[in-house]
Amino acid sequence: NWSVAVALPVSVLFAEQQSLIDQILYTAIVVFLVVIFNIYRIINKINHPLAGLAATAQQLEAGDLNVRFQASASYEATYLADSLDRMKTRLLGTIEEKDNLLEETTAQNLEINALYNQMKAINDDFSRANRELGLLYTQTIYALSDAIEAKDSNTHGHSSRVLLCCELMGITLGWDPKTMEHLRYAAILH
Repeated sequence: NWSVAVALPVSVLFAEQQSLIDQILYTAIVVFLVVIFNIYRIINKINHPLAGLAATAQQLEAGDLNVRFQASASYEATYLADSLDRMKTRLLGTIEEKDNLLEETTAQNLEINALYNQMKAINDDFSRANRELGLLYTQTIYALSDAIEAKDSNTHGHSSRVLLCCELMGITLGWDPKTMEHLRYAAILH
């Protein structure tokens, strides 16, 4: 029953396992770098169209409504670009409609102002003619009364006195101006 004892350095004893560990470590590092590289490519592939879309949105916000986003081949970017273009088209249509309504409203406002000025001038002419007609009517009634009283010296001034008494009664009764005007005509022509 003999035994043999061999003394080997640890590096020799675990050399095969160390070589396997080194290979696994190198493989893990390579796989990690490949994964990082692919993640970077994917992020750039997603980020590049989004950055272009954001730049287009900023130009639209600044008021440049002629800008158009050129989408890459990705479905999402194309969909977003088409949506942005449809929104821009609707916005341009709304702006054009508002401009047309503003022009139409301005034209109608000018027309209404012109009609108002014409109506005001007609109303002023009518009021002036009505005042002149009322004055002529009153002068005619007084002239008729004076003509009747001029025939008889006993009745001279009678209509004026009746007018004064009637006016005092109308004022005491609190009659309105239109009723007082009728009362004056009646008093003169009684």
